[in-house]
Amino acid sequence: MRETAVCRPVDSLVAFCAPLLRVVGDDPTRVDRALTLGAALWNIGLFQDGRERQITELIQMFTGDERERETFRAVAIEMLER
Repeated sequence: MRETAVCRPVDSLVAFCAPLLRVVGDDPTRVDRALTLGAALWNIGLFQDGRERQITELIQMFTGDERERETFRAVAIEMLER
């Protein structure tokens, strides 16, 4: 019997989050946070209105310092443009 490839929603989310996951490395806490941020960005990506404001709010909630904010913003824009 031949197996059929099944695309699970989680696989799509992990692929979408790949840019964030590259930044955070292997730390389980950071990976969890990256997946949470990625899910939020996924939802932001569904709509055009208010996108910049929502990204700014995410940055304020989930980042610590200015360097981290700049990195996250660049990655977020990359992800939403894909």
